[in-house]
Amino acid sequence: MSAKKSKNDTVIWQKCEKCGVFITSKQTASHSKYCPISPNSRDYCFIWDKSLYTNDVKGIPVPDTIIGMTSEQIAQLIFVGYSAINACGWCAGDEVMITLPDVQDLPSIIRRVFPQSVDSFSAVQFVESEFDKNWKQYQDKQLVISAITSDILPAERIQVKLLHGRQIKEEHVKDFMKYLKTSLATWLIRKGSEHSFKFFGRKYMLKIDSVTTKDFLHLMKNLDLSDGNSLFRITESTEFSLNPDPTEVQRDPAKGQNTEYIIGGMDKLIAEVRDLMNIVLEGKVSENLHRSTRGILFHGPAGCGKTLLCNHLAGSSGVKVIPINPHRIFSKYLGEAEVTLSKHFQDAYRNDPHPTVIVIDDIHLICPRSEATDAIRRVSATLLRILDELPFRKDSQRIFVLAATTDVERTNPALRRSGRLDCTMEIPVPTPAQREDILRKMFENIPNALTDEEIGKFSQVTHAFVGADLSSLVGKAIGRASQRDSPVTASDVNWALTSVTPSAMKEVQVEVPNVLWADIGGQHELKLKLKQAIEWPLTNPEVFPRFGIDPPRGVLMYGPPGCSKTMIAKALATESHLNFLTIKGPDIFSMWVGESERAVRELFRKARSVAPSIVFFDEIDAIGGERGSESGSSVKERVLAQLLTEMDGVTTLDNVTIVAATNRPDLIDRALLRPGRIDRIIYVGLPDRQTRQEIFHIKLRKMPVNEQVDVEKLVNLTENYSGAEIQAVCREAALCALEESLNATDIHWRHFEHALGVIRPRTSSALLEIYDAYEKDFLAQ
Repeated sequence: MSAKKSKNDTVIWQKCEKCGVFITSKQTASHSKYCPISPNSRDYCFIWDKSLYTNDVKGIPVPDTIIGMTSEQIAQLIFVGYSAINACGWCAGDEVMITLPDVQDLPSIIRRVFPQSVDSFSAVQFVESEFDKNWKQYQDKQLVISAITSDILPAERIQVKLLHGRQIKEEHVKDFMKYLKTSLATWLIRKGSEHSFKFFGRKYMLKIDSVTTKDFLHLMKNLDLSDGNSLFRITESTEFSLNPDPTEVQRDPAKGQNTEYIIGGMDKLIAEVRDLMNIVLEGKVSENLHRSTRGILFHGPAGCGKTLLCNHLAGSSGVKVIPINPHRIFSKYLGEAEVTLSKHFQDAYRNDPHPTVIVIDDIHLICPRSEATDAIRRVSATLLRILDELPFRKDSQRIFVLAATTDVERTNPALRRSGRLDCTMEIPVPTPAQREDILRKMFENIPNALTDEEIGKFSQVTHAFVGADLSSLVGKAIGRASQRDSPVTASDVNWALTSVTPSAMKEVQVEVPNVLWADIGGQHELKLKLKQAIEWPLTNPEVFPRFGIDPPRGVLMYGPPGCSKTMIAKALATESHLNFLTIKGPDIFSMWVGESERAVRELFRKARSVAPSIVFFDEIDAIGGERGSESGSSVKERVLAQLLTEMDGVTTLDNVTIVAATNRPDLIDRALLRPGRIDRIIYVGLPDRQTRQEIFHIKLRKMPVNEQVDVEKLVNLTENYSGAEIQAVCREAALCALEESLNATDIHWRHFEHALGVIRPRTSSALLEIYDAYEKDFLAQ
């Protein structure tokens, strides 16, 4: 064998005279078993036909020898030892092609060779970030690094086709093309090659349908690209397109509707709006057309589908659509904003006599109620003037305006007068039936194993979810399922429910501990009354109207401290699966005049927007103290007046239940406790014998208690103890056992005796007398 030597004249690679393969000196003895070697060999590393075959792949920090390169340039490097580069006949900076013969559907990848001292003659190395991202998963696979011998042409335009019937939504096509170009930037492209990607949590398989180039050498050689053997590289000017282009409107000839947009839960509203639009767009009324509705304003909470509805209505009409983005209207130059706004309508006039739909999103930014600056005042006046002119211009008879806003009260009232956007339609939070329709349509084109019953169940538990929240829920479920590369299941949706909350709840979301009814001993009457007030109206809504009554509006729990009032509220939040808002008395008050009342209004506004919901007031006596106890008009009295109005005022409080807790019910204003406000008052007293027994069983089942401990004796010795004090006894006994020895394995009776001596009942007889007097004085009325 002849030796291939390094600069140090040390034998590193040796060439076998029989098969012509370079092997390392360590493999000389074992090579005789495999000689002549096959390129398919996976037993060791070798160099054959100027290609390095190796499974010795590693990640390294960025070498100090690299100077002046960007992180993107460094990621395109592959580090190979000097001797391997010489044996392969490469030069530093050469482009090489990396393939993985054992991995199907993985295209060839281009990298540049950079010489580097390596700890193994056959090792190839990548910088750590690139290794972890792209190569670590192939660490045990064979890589083939070869010099590129054929011409690589710059791709001018690449047309791809999505396989397996998948489609990209129109609003995502641009992002998908950009993502595709970035992902394929280091790959060699062939006509007919297939590639898989994950985009928005979904797995897509695509095929390179065609490639075009303007390369001069290609034109001179008249190469044939149809055989799929020509190689192409992605450049900055390369353009991607989908075949067929999903941005083309797919129409149902029978209905003439855009089938690309899928909107659930709005069929009735869509039909009503389309009837109004068709009068103008189709020119059905030639005389007195200016009397017809020329514009509609949609309003509702963020994420409920206003913009999607406008785009659907505009796109499904088969007419020219002109979108107006308020954020692109305003300019730093005086008068330019009004000119830009007018140009959009001029485009519509030029389209006459063909119909046009103008879509204005977030119209309150263009025409707000409060015109704070001169620029806004001028733009607002321009829009109002244009809307006034629309019915009377000869070149605007088939123009219709669709607008959307998250808060109709923030828009200029002049915008909604007759002749302008005179039709205002609210898009509220979807009902359970609408949510079910939305979920069904979302899952239509997604591989899933969900039954109709499961989708119906999810529509019932997603209280106050708007369309955007449901889309986020489905997206997270898809992401989890894609990790297993399997269809979406009910467990995926249940998992997603733990991380997705209604948009309107994000400001007031409460992290409630996972407390269940089973964790609370006794209190069976209280649990039943809470279920009557909260669960029954949701699970059996038809029962109350049948008897001509309304469900209970609120529940007050009063009793000594430590008797599980707040803990019951936590269990209620967990078990009911409703939106849960909690507030403590001191959180309401503010030093600024009017802010305390505003905080109450905002709390109930949130509760209505995310209904069905529960509002929990802890220590409500701090807010609802009896009026007249202080001279003058105190902040506390104004807050109470606002609270009374919100609970039972002109604005109805539908599907919102009040749950309150206090230790001093005698300090609460009587108006707060009348029927129609807080109409269920429940005494949560000290636990009786049965309740204490249940509390001990719940607490001790998680503790290593010696079998000689008599639980019945503990129950007898803890009379007049609150639930919190019983838990303190158990905790003190465990600490006592650990004080004796940190290696203790169980808790003995002596430890409980010590705990009972330390923890004594603290509920005073005076407080119990207050409760007795309150019950006789108020509840007996």
